[in-house]
Amino acid sequence: MISESTSRGTQQKIFKNDRIYKFNHFGYEDIAEVLVSRLEAFVCGIDY
Repeated sequence: MISESTSRGTQQKIFKNDRIYKFNHFGYEDIAEVLVSRLEAFVCGIDY
């Protein structure tokens, strides 16, 4: 299944084996998401 849903609505996603795989459109979306996820691990009170 392929889906598109970002703030710009352009990032393709594939749902496979209960995981979401995203395609980079600009070449850096994956890096930004990993960085934010790791930073959130150090902040209390964020429910994501």
